[in-house]
Amino acid sequence: MWHGGRHDGPPDRTPRLTAPTLLDDLVARGERRTVSDGDTLCSEGEISTDAFVVVAGALDAEVGGHGGSICVATHRAGSIVGEITTMIGGRRTATLRANGATEVIVVTADDLRAAFDAHHDEAAAALTAARERTDRSRVAALLSDELRAPDSAAIAAIANRVTWASIDAGETLFRRGDVADAAYLVVSGRLAITERVSSTEQHQATHPPTRQAGSDRRTIGGHADHIEVGRGGIVGEFGLLEARERSATVIALRDTSLARLSADDFRALTISHTSLAMGLIRRILDRAGDENSESTTARTFALAITADVDDTTHDTIVDTMATTLVQCGPSTVLSPSIIDEQLGQRGIADTAPNSFGEIRLAELIHQTETGVDHVMFDAGPQRDGARYDHWTARTLHHADQLVIIVSPDPDDDESRRITALIDDTPTRIPVWLAVLHDASTTRPEGATLLRERFRADEVHHLRGTEPQHLARLARLSAGRGVGLVLSGGGARGHAHIGVYRALTEQGIPVDRVVGASMGSIVAAAIAQGHGPDQVLTDMREGASDLLDYTLPLVSLIKGERIVDVLERQFDGWDIADLWIPFACPSTNLTTAEVMVHTTGPVTAAIRASVAIPGVLPPVVYDGQLLADGGVLENLPVALLGDDPSVGTVIASDVAPTLGPSAPDDYGFHVSGWSVAKSRFLPTWVPTWLGGHGVEPQPAYPGVTGTLLRSMLIGSSRSRDAHLASGVIDLYLDLDLTDLNILDFDAVDEAAERGYTTSIDRIADWVDQRGGAPCFG
Repeated sequence: MWHGGRHDGPPDRTPRLTAPTLLDDLVARGERRTVSDGDTLCSEGEISTDAFVVVAGALDAEVGGHGGSICVATHRAGSIVGEITTMIGGRRTATLRANGATEVIVVTADDLRAAFDAHHDEAAAALTAARERTDRSRVAALLSDELRAPDSAAIAAIANRVTWASIDAGETLFRRGDVADAAYLVVSGRLAITERVSSTEQHQATHPPTRQAGSDRRTIGGHADHIEVGRGGIVGEFGLLEARERSATVIALRDTSLARLSADDFRALTISHTSLAMGLIRRILDRAGDENSESTTARTFALAITADVDDTTHDTIVDTMATTLVQCGPSTVLSPSIIDEQLGQRGIADTAPNSFGEIRLAELIHQTETGVDHVMFDAGPQRDGARYDHWTARTLHHADQLVIIVSPDPDDDESRRITALIDDTPTRIPVWLAVLHDASTTRPEGATLLRERFRADEVHHLRGTEPQHLARLARLSAGRGVGLVLSGGGARGHAHIGVYRALTEQGIPVDRVVGASMGSIVAAAIAQGHGPDQVLTDMREGASDLLDYTLPLVSLIKGERIVDVLERQFDGWDIADLWIPFACPSTNLTTAEVMVHTTGPVTAAIRASVAIPGVLPPVVYDGQLLADGGVLENLPVALLGDDPSVGTVIASDVAPTLGPSAPDDYGFHVSGWSVAKSRFLPTWVPTWLGGHGVEPQPAYPGVTGTLLRSMLIGSSRSRDAHLASGVIDLYLDLDLTDLNILDFDAVDEAAERGYTTSIDRIADWVDQRGGAPCFG
């Protein structure tokens, strides 16, 4: 029979096992090993192949931190260490170092599983204790990074004082107005911060109000009006410094595990560890600088396939998406077959609730999620007779998002399966439908009907199992999508085509694309799935004779020719049916807000976005007038900046920072007739009368240039705010002031200038990132 001994050192918080049978079994199965004082038994990050039972002496568990190694626990005689990662497979979460001469029993993975299977109750207690130890190690590392505190002892102390809390999807952690008495660190899962005090007003000080076209719901930046906080994020930290009311409500988007630190414990710790207070103050100041920023955290998603596909197609879809995720960072796929293999038990992925198998499965999922950046839960083909009921339910509660690959026209049976999946998904978890079209499809249809039919948040299109399409879906689902923003700027907007060519050559994909004014036309052509050469051809064919001037009672240009060009290019296309997600803004002159067009005819949306006030007639929308999107958002970064599916934002801006100047003073009044006369019938004074031949005339600003510049001034504040916020990862400001903004015939010249101006900057940016691992 076993009995644990004592050892001086940091407090041992490892729960003790009262029954000896599990320990006896492990000791009998393992091999003895002696470790000298200070020697390393195993290192953090190594593949775990063995677990350990401490027989005599002690093992210090250390994790790497901002200020060096952090000792998070000391395991003494009678402790089992390393059992979770050994049982489920994975990497060590801490380094184990001998504290004095130490003797251990080394137990292989097979022997560990056999002993655990023979002692279910004790094994369940051991796994619970092991999870707490592992989570403390992760909390220490996360706190070290978050607070940037150099005092390793302080981080260890705070990690040893946290308590644990778990909340289910939809539950409230705390409400606005509650007394702030603790802070919470997300160990796994995802929270939503909502009902924030003054956040909307603060945002709108530099960003105009936004409304989705066809919706009365106001949003921030065109997206959901909450901030998401995932693994490693901290909420409620203001309450550690002073007693105050909560300024927001926090709810769980999905099942979430939290580490809780009370205000009393934090204040006690800061007496001896002042670096903790300084680190927390630094973090609060960072947050105050950008209240609406989301934590940079990992994302998970569940993938279900209701479309009628065979196993080969299913495997192709999963493998292609998994390969893309690996290029984005540490990632893994969890499927029934993978789990059965990792845990060494057939059918354990679909194990029933409240069983020992479920405990092992829960630990595998938890450790996997906390150890990598991206997890794709493969729910498997959702066919009658082949559905993993328990497994599917688990995936829905562990995912930040549900992606269902569906048929273009689901029959009644498939519709029931789609509805069942959506109904079982926690309320606030986004649901996407990805329509699996035939490989020969050139123009998808039906997205709006599918979204309305199943109340989905978004609908995406896949051309068969084309790798490019599956890779885009994977990046967006994991929050690693690449968003391209194209500004307005008249004919200079054709330079965006050259930027698109440069991005393509550097292997950078476009997963979402938005544009304002002229940028909306190029963006929509890209969203049709066309490459740079085809986009250039399309723009070239529609460039001639665009300007049909008319009697300027409503506008300078009639607009009929522009509409004809748009209808030829986007004949019958709906925004929701473009291959690449697209949006464009227009300015609602009636309500003074930005309208974001994400549905409806492409032609109508672009026509509104290019309606330069005074140059083109405004567009009538539901009794209101819409004008050029550049009035308020000429560089519409806000359409992507708050989108959790976008991890990289690239902006191409052809609007000059400085506007026209005045080389001559022409006085306080100007006669158009006099200007016309001076241009067509210039004044001539002969030299023998003291003249200079043709007399020079003042340089007058053109009406179109003045209107355009006046329009852009209103949105320049928004652009500057986006640049200051850091939401733009690559900003390409193209100096094209020598190109006439109305010279729409100069498509090739503008496109070439866009390419030559941007290619080196893009290549340098990619090199600075160490290549483009998520773009492959």
